[in-house]
Amino acid sequence: MLFIELVVIGGVYSVTIKPAETFRVAVWKNAVSVVLVHNHPGGGVKPSDEDKDVTDHLIQVGRILNINVVDHLIIAPETFFSFEINGLMEELRKSMKYVPPYEIAERIREAAEEAKAEGLERGMRKGIREGEVRGIEKGLREGMEQGIEQGMEKGKEEGLREGETRKAIEIAKALLGEGVAIAIISKSSGLSEEEILELSVP
Repeated sequence: MLFIELVVIGGVYSVTIKPAETFRVAVWKNAVSVVLVHNHPGGGVKPSDEDKDVTDHLIQVGRILNINVVDHLIIAPETFFSFEINGLMEELRKSMKYVPPYEIAERIREAAEEAKAEGLERGMRKGIREGEVRGIEKGLREGMEQGIEQGMEKGKEEGLREGETRKAIEIAKALLGEGVAIAIISKSSGLSEEEILELSVP
């Protein structure tokens, strides 16, 4: 099913976009994905740095709300520019600029566990091939060391591990900052409305 909603009307050269306004209708209508569209009345459709930055921000807000941002179209009277067709959406989906800290920590934890598992498996295969218990022990040790080392290298780049409670609080704070309704925040974060109200008190 398709809905088209006007979110904001701007001036000739600029417009202020707020994520809460952008996703409000999508949340109300339980949308699973959205396509962003804005026009350049002058005819040029090359995306500016601001266009890319806004798209990056909205992709991450969409992830928090479980709403996939499929594409961003810049339209003019005679032509258009698609972020998806031109590869910009894929590039911006990899961006870490607006990714919440709890998600960065989760990605690091997963990468470290993957590296550790790969190292253990490699070490076990090496030990079995050698056909002796000492070889298996040595391989396991090497695998564990290699896995831990790889995990630590990946983990150095970004933040500390955070628990599920901290994750929920970060989501709630981010959505409160965007002006999203408390009932919607409660649904997205798993926190009670009372807990969210406490977070909103300065």
